[in-house]
Amino acid sequence: AGDYESMRSAGRRALAIARSLGDGPLLAGALASLALAEATDGPVADAVAHSSEAAGLIDAMADEQLMDWVDALTFLCSAEYGLHRFEATIRHARRGIALARLRGRGDSFPGLSQTLAGGLLSIGRLSEAAHVIDDIAEAARLSDNTVALVWSGVNRAYVSVAAGDL
Repeated sequence: AGDYESMRSAGRRALAIARSLGDGPLLAGALASLALAEATDGPVADAVAHSSEAAGLIDAMADEQLMDWVDALTFLCSAEYGLHRFEATIRHARRGIALARLRGRGDSFPGLSQTLAGGLLSIGRLSEAAHVIDDIAEAARLSDNTVALVWSGVNRAYVSVAAGDL
């Protein structure tokens, strides 16, 4: 649960500022964060438009341009997951994870990894999803991250049910 109206409002303001500055990574981040709020709570047509624009910008950027904007990928892949754009979710989550590793952004791994696992699960790539989730659970245990461990258990159960492994 979240305050998506406030998130949309802040996203609209950020988008206006980013457009006026002409800063590509900032614009992509603003679009992606707005798309996430819209994908979660509507309007969905706006989420589709904003996530598509963000994806176009992000896909055209070199990794060096996005290095300081890993959050843009986190927001984008989460919005894409909510919009059932699972192949895009997987592609952007993987890129986000790679950039987070290069940048030392360990705080980005739980969200990006869970979204990656959800995308893989949603298109039936169950063994890949299970592997990602098992890695998340191991990292959660090692870092004493209870929230990540609980989410890993929930998502691992979804994979087990989908695989018929009850």
